[in-house]
Amino acid sequence: MKESEIKSMVFDLVQAIERSDYKTVEKYFANDIKNYVTNKEGGINLVVGAQEYINALQSMNFRKVKPTLSITQIHVISNNQAMFMLEVNARKLDKTLHNFATFLIDIEGTKIVTMRMVEALPRYSDQFWNDY
Repeated sequence: MKESEIKSMVFDLVQAIERSDYKTVEKYFANDIKNYVTNKEGGINLVVGAQEYINALQSMNFRKVKPTLSITQIHVISNNQAMFMLEVNARKLDKTLHNFATFLIDIEGTKIVTMRMVEALPRYSDQFWNDY
């Protein structure tokens, strides 16, 4: 893919996640995508499959919380790899979340086949999303 196409994909994906448009999210993911997701200890959990990742997003109740996801930086590494930083702001009940997460994606054709994530405040993020 060209750099402009990759950037467009990333922006569209992030906006789809922000608005809980899981059909669009699924369109960018390979069926057997491997998602390496930060856990509360700062380690990594492997989530395999597009639907499994979408289920994880849905469990965070994005539709109700309506987080703001802002891309602060994007770097296209090659025609099949990019890295981007997200700023995450969310509010629910009396809690607020302000966090940053970086994603490294591998692309084959027009699908993301691997997505690796690290975040700045994993324990705080876990408490926010799981405390409902």
